[in-house]
Amino acid sequence: MGQGIMADRADGDFGVCTSALFSCVLIAGYNEASGFVGAYHYPANRIEDPEVISDMNEWAFEVEPTSVVLIFARDAGGSGQLGTTSDDRHNLQEWVRHRCGVDPQTLEATAAAVSLIGGHFHAGRSTDIACQGIDQGHSTDVSRHQKGIHMSDGGFILFGRRR
Repeated sequence: MGQGIMADRADGDFGVCTSALFSCVLIAGYNEASGFVGAYHYPANRIEDPEVISDMNEWAFEVEPTSVVLIFARDAGGSGQLGTTSDDRHNLQEWVRHRCGVDPQTLEATAAAVSLIGGHFHAGRSTDIACQGIDQGHSTDVSRHQKGIHMSDGGFILFGRRR
């Protein structure tokens, strides 16, 4: 959580899968003109945290998404104790509208995925997308990387701090 990734995939494939979403949100963005694609794993109830909003703004500046999908955590147990809060839902939708200049699509999931395969952008439940078409033998666990530019594995940029 609190990390984002961005890659230039105008002529290549990209996939990101999260572990479980308990109360956090996966922000998925794509710029159709540039081919930039990215994901940011928003930590719940941290929209006022200066480090988090700075990382989100930097991610949005670099990706310049023309399409955004917010994948909210779903309360899988029905207890009302898990899932994305209504405040976070509202605040993140407003952030996307103001910072990215687009109306986000929204959905709920217990785990999420983003893919760009053959120029087709998809973001949603990992059970629906499952990073289809991505060669798992060439995957990278980015949680083990520090923020910055990484030229390995096709090249990508990481934002934020490992938490």
